[in-house]
Amino acid sequence: MEDITSFWLPVVLVPIIIAHAVAFALGRVLSVRFDRIPDPLKVTVAGLSPTLAVIGYFWIWQKIDLALLQEPPVAEYYMGPMVFLIYGWPILLAVAIASFFFAAHVFYGRKKFPRK
Repeated sequence: MEDITSFWLPVVLVPIIIAHAVAFALGRVLSVRFDRIPDPLKVTVAGLSPTLAVIGYFWIWQKIDLALLQEPPVAEYYMGPMVFLIYGWPILLAVAIASFFFAAHVFYGRKKFPRK
């Protein structure tokens, strides 16, 4: 049971939390700033940034994992955390789509009802 929890938490739950936090933050910030940039471009940036944040999360995890494994020689068949992006592409795609819609919802919700 412990192996399932230790797998799902860093591989699925943390990237989902990161993606939605980035989507929420950028949706809020871009809705009230950068007036010269058109709204569709701001929504696109707010929607695509969570996917880049998740890829960055796995990239940093890969670098840390590889540095920890450098002490003993690394086996030839080493598959690090970045392989989760390949095998878990349906999950990454679902997270990307959900965070894109979440960023758009936050962006246009804030535009419709601005706080004073």
